[in-house]
Amino acid sequence: MTRSPSTGTTELKMVNTPSDGGERPVPNGLALYAPTGSGRLTGFDVQTTSRRVFPGMTRRMTVRGHDETFGPATNNEHVTRATGGWAIGDTFHASQPGPAGFTAFRGATTKTTELTVLGRLARLAPQNARISLSQDEQKPLQINGFDARSFSAPIERADLDLSYDREIIAVTPDLEIKALKPGATTIRARTQGKETRVAVTVGVHDQLIAAFDDAPQWTFGSARATGRVTPEPEGHTGGGLKLCYDFTQSTGTRTAYAVPPKPLQIEGQPLSLAAWVHGSGQGEWTAFTVTDSTGQSRSLYGPYITWNGWNQIEVAVPPELKFPVQLTRFTAIETKADRSYRGEVIVDDITARVPPPIALPPTAELREDVIVQSGRVEVRGHVGRPVRRPQPGQRPGEVRPPHAAGDQAVRRRVRRDQR
Repeated sequence: MTRSPSTGTTELKMVNTPSDGGERPVPNGLALYAPTGSGRLTGFDVQTTSRRVFPGMTRRMTVRGHDETFGPATNNEHVTRATGGWAIGDTFHASQPGPAGFTAFRGATTKTTELTVLGRLARLAPQNARISLSQDEQKPLQINGFDARSFSAPIERADLDLSYDREIIAVTPDLEIKALKPGATTIRARTQGKETRVAVTVGVHDQLIAAFDDAPQWTFGSARATGRVTPEPEGHTGGGLKLCYDFTQSTGTRTAYAVPPKPLQIEGQPLSLAAWVHGSGQGEWTAFTVTDSTGQSRSLYGPYITWNGWNQIEVAVPPELKFPVQLTRFTAIETKADRSYRGEVIVDDITARVPPPIALPPTAELREDVIVQSGRVEVRGHVGRPVRRPQPGQRPGEVRPPHAAGDQAVRRRVRRDQR
């Protein structure tokens, strides 16, 4: 647990994130103590979410005064000023593109944070096009702006005009989305004549995909392995499917998969796929394979089977897939060359966790305004030098004259290798 000197507060927080998800017991520790400070102001710490901002928009700044030990000052009163725009309280208002600065001061104590005012806003895009919440859950909303050169910066809530169903969600001044009741809505975000949308759903329901009543019709497939699938009467809830495999026949990546008699259709836009898996702790890697509406196949990788007995696994479904999707196989994988064994898993109750239906916002297709005409390059109206073909040994995109040093030696080697 630490207190960051730059925060100017007495709040403690855990700065490490153990891989097992919680604080680990340790036999000893190291404690660092700072002397008690006077509380008299000796400096300011000025922080912000981003040092980039668009003309005509704002950036909130956080100003904290500290004493000689970097502890919080008892009096945080200060005045602010700015270049490249103007300051009102702890908010910077950007004017023209270029370098800018925000300064907090009191008497001779001063601190300046450098900012950049980007070019004019060209487009908006959400950090996440789909946000799914459970009941009473809260998640951040981030809307990013881009200028004509694709430099980006997040947009403050004060600069956004947001419209949405206020019975389903609420958006706080800090751009946190709070779930109010189950349903779906689209957040429409607008500023300076630009617009983008975010699909938000609250709540999910479990859609049963495979209960394995048809287990005798499932088939086995593999790569560098042998095995079989058979009905298993002792499933998690009734009958399940047993997948047996022999991973002793190769040191390469080995897979064994169970294939349904026909692809399993998943309605809606699932957030995740789940299944109950009975394992024996051999460390097999799990995966689902799905096919989207365009026919593209994709593997969704789950956890390693490190447990004994029943355990429910869950694998996220990427929102960029073209829905609806179909489940085409369940797979056990071994990638390590030094792992050689025979094993089996039992699978039961494959489900899809599906939120309320909602139309996902379309993804904008971005194209650079580059046109080639008569061997000359024209970029936004500026005609450049004639286009040259890459020289032997030249990397793609590398620009250098055709008789640069070393090119003749490269050409000689190429001609020699072609003989």
